[in-house]
Amino acid sequence: MDAKIAKGILVGGVLLFLAILLIQTALRLFDVFVVLFLGLMLAQTIEPAIASMERRRVPRAVGVLAIYLVVLALAVLVGWLILPPVAQDLGSFVTRLPQLADQALTNLTPLNDILARFGLSV
Repeated sequence: MDAKIAKGILVGGVLLFLAILLIQTALRLFDVFVVLFLGLMLAQTIEPAIASMERRRVPRAVGVLAIYLVVLALAVLVGWLILPPVAQDLGSFVTRLPQLADQALTNLTPLNDILARFGLSV
């Protein structure tokens, strides 16, 4: 009887170890599969433009590089145009945050009075 229990505990421990190992491997491979999936989606997205360039006798590698450079240039342009105003607005918001919090608490005072009248509180 004791040998059966020990064997069952050993088998259970090995199965638990294998399950944990399988989960760890799946989690690590998940990142790889996400990158592969995004790469395939990107390749399918730019394929029509690459095919169009190949019909105009532009080598495939040059077409891919040109598209990547255009996308990179657009990302830099958007970042250059968008990020400074957003950073300035965020700084202004952080500076005004204490004032806004006081104003919100002041505006909640009538609500607290009404709730207190009915025996409720926030």
